[in-house]
Amino acid sequence: MNKKRLVIPVLAALCLALTGCGGLANSVQAAAYPDDKLIAQEGDTYTAVQWRGEPPDNMSIDEFTGTRAWLRLSVPEGGGEVVVDYDQTVTAGDFKTVLVKYGERVEVVCEGTDSGTRTFALEPGDYAVKAVGLKAAAHLATQIKASDGVTAVLPGDAFDGDKPLSLRPLAA
Repeated sequence: MNKKRLVIPVLAALCLALTGCGGLANSVQAAAYPDDKLIAQEGDTYTAVQWRGEPPDNMSIDEFTGTRAWLRLSVPEGGGEVVVDYDQTVTAGDFKTVLVKYGERVEVVCEGTDSGTRTFALEPGDYAVKAVGLKAAAHLATQIKASDGVTAVLPGDAFDGDKPLSLRPLAA
């Protein structure tokens, strides 16, 4: 009888360890991919088996689901311009890189595998460049240029604070 009492908690702990306790979070993360309202929110929710590389140059991502801002931009009064050169390869799932004006709009930089250049005229305010994925594996390389006054920050995490980033200037 004592063995049966011990087996039930051990099995419950094993099930929790194997499946995790993030079922609700995982469904919110998966729901974000097609939902611009969720993508435009400040804050991120994501899972990734691996995230390698230093934004904005080269990043490789495996089993990524959710949204993650990997660059934040502040645009001064009078507005500004940002140019994103990108080379994105998606090997699994769905993946896109977007430019977000927090709480307002989402503009796709690249969805799926592609390379090219996108230019964005920006109003004053706070923006983010975000990775958005659904069970995705991807490699992304970017170069970002901005007009005078646009500032950039690499968002920190629980262990490291934000790091300022110098963007390449736009050619005159």
